[in-house]
Amino acid sequence: MDLIFKLLGDSIILLIETIIYWFFGNGLYDKKQKGVKCGIILVVYPVSVVLANYWSKQGLPFMLKAFFLITVTSIMFKLLFYANLRSIIIHQLIAFLCSLIGDSFAMVIILAIRDDIELSNIYDNYILFMQAGFIAKIFHFLCILLFIKRFGKETNHYTLYETFIYMLQGISGLASLVLIMNLFIYKSSNYKIQPVFVLSVCLLILASYFVFYRRNLEQEVMKVHFYNQGQYEYYATLKQENLNIKKMYEDMKNHLSAIRNLSKENQDLSNSYIDKCLEEVEGYNEFFDTGNQLADIILYEKCNAAKIHNIKTKIMIQKGSLNNLETIDLCAILTNSFDNAMAGCMQCRGDRLIQVKSITNDAAVIFTIKNNYETLPVLDTKGIPISGKQINEEHGLVMQSLRIAATKYNGDVEISIDKEKKEILLIVMIPVAYQKAS
Repeated sequence: MDLIFKLLGDSIILLIETIIYWFFGNGLYDKKQKGVKCGIILVVYPVSVVLANYWSKQGLPFMLKAFFLITVTSIMFKLLFYANLRSIIIHQLIAFLCSLIGDSFAMVIILAIRDDIELSNIYDNYILFMQAGFIAKIFHFLCILLFIKRFGKETNHYTLYETFIYMLQGISGLASLVLIMNLFIYKSSNYKIQPVFVLSVCLLILASYFVFYRRNLEQEVMKVHFYNQGQYEYYATLKQENLNIKKMYEDMKNHLSAIRNLSKENQDLSNSYIDKCLEEVEGYNEFFDTGNQLADIILYEKCNAAKIHNIKTKIMIQKGSLNNLETIDLCAILTNSFDNAMAGCMQCRGDRLIQVKSITNDAAVIFTIKNNYETLPVLDTKGIPISGKQINEEHGLVMQSLRIAATKYNGDVEISIDKEKKEILLIVMIPVAYQKAS
């Protein structure tokens, strides 16, 4: 059993050290190898460490051991990353120095916690040696991290803040493992500061969960923000195009009317052709006048998209009811709700209809959109429909984006389903007072 524990502990420490070296190289250079090839090359490192430790026990001098490890890791990095050999060797010396610093700090901490041991006991007792190994890797990683943030390549995958967040959970896990090993092997009377250590472990675990929860929320909000920003920028580019189309419609209509009036020869054929042209141009007169130019553009584009899929639309917007919303929030509400409604209608075999309404009073703006559906959607605990399309990440942000936009104004989003008529009604309610305050 002791041998199994020893092998397990040594394997975990080797795995952690390999990951640290991979993180170190990835923070300094661009990757050359990926996938299985990368994994095969990385396996060389733990194998070389095992060999170096074995030779060291057989009497290999420390300097030769260091030379062997630095040589192997330099060759490994040359195969894995785009870098010159001189830079790799220098960085390997620095990484080896960071490892020695981590080992030194670990020994000091172990000796401070235990008052009944000496330095030689740490090497003789594999439990203490594993504890020291876990602590050493924490300090090793800290040194590597600081070096990367100061001298690493400009396109790092994670910021310093993000890396510390990831490291926090790792430290709490290692600290928990060390604590369990201590309580399992030794009596609590052998420790000077065990209550402080237990408290530290608990605080680390709680902090890691809290920080990761907050970070997850921040990432979700950021994804929604970028999604909405992209939608807004897209429709903002249609602003000038919308004006040009209106102008073209008026000019063409006036021009064709003048041609018809001036036509002298073959008047019947000329009038028939021009009337046909006027009928085609008349379709471009379906512009909206909601009092908000961005809303007009979005509704125009979405209704045209609905026509392509044989979906009828009915728009009833009280003029000026959408003017108090910020442009990016207005874009999020209109585009996401309309896209969600279109997704439901496109599954219908029968009638396909989308009804959009917006009214305002002294208390609130109420925006509703109703659409048909073919299959009864399943709702989650928050009342959000769960459909196959939500596997797509972009569609998965639709309802969340609506809720974030409404919450900004202390509003709410509700969903009502009429099973008899097979209709879904989405309601977005935004208090007027919070619109003015925002």
